Amino acid sequence: MAKSYKNLQAKLQELQSILDEALLLGPDIQSQDSISNDIKHKLAFIGNLLTAEVASHHPSKPHHLHHISERLSTMERDFHHWDSFRSLPCNDFDKDSICSCTDSCLNDDETDLIAFEDPEKLLLDSNCEKAMVEYSGAVAEATGYVDEEKQRGEMNNGSNKLASFDYEDAEDFFEDFAGDKELAEFDGALLRKTEKEGKKDNDLEREESRNSTFGERCSTLAAGVVIGMILMGFIMVNISACFHYVQEASYAIPT
Repeated sequence: MAKSYKNLQAKLQELQSILDEALLLGPDIQSQDSISNDIKHKLAFIGNLLTAEVASHHPSKPHHLHHISERLSTMERDFHHWDSFRSLPCNDFDKDSICSCTDSCLNDDETDLIAFEDPEKLLLDSNCEKAMVEYSGAVAEATGYVDEEKQRGEMNNGSNKLASFDYEDAEDFFEDFAGDKELAEFDGALLRKTEKEGKKDNDLEREESRNSTFGERCSTLAAGVVIGMILMGFIMVNISACFHYVQEASYAIPT
């Protein structure tokens, strides 16, 4: 089933390319008969393949076969519209009859009445103009279909580029975010380290201030002790001298 479906798709794509080329070239090419016959044969062949494929999938038509059937119907309608221009008698008209009305209007010697030379030629001209308008519409429709396919392809490419571009931007953003996070972590670690060093310095200063205070107190105490000992010695000397004088004075002088 998958092989037959791929075969149908390939044949349909080939027919679409031939039909688009024929619509762009127009109905006045020399090889129109051969192209028309080729397209007719390919349409009949693909129609037979599609009928056989649908018959093998009864009772209901699958979705992919329904899509192929719609595309085939659209191509058949475009082909019949393009092929119908060959039956119009646009190639046998007289080119001088186009300017007959204009020449009569620009003639200064004539009156304002417009003389139509041949009503059949005017009818032929109107039919040709109508046929050209219909052909222009068919070419515009085919060109629009091709342009639509190209636009879809460009939109898909653009969306893919946009998606890749968004992915690259997101990747760069996350890389920058990771770098900022690492920098913030480094700054936080450096700040914590600085705070620890500051705390250590404060502790050292406090310890030094305590040591210096204790040293000052010890030196003051030692100085007080020394001064007290000196004063005590001085007092003791004075007191001992006083007692020695009293002792000498209290003894009787021998005879």
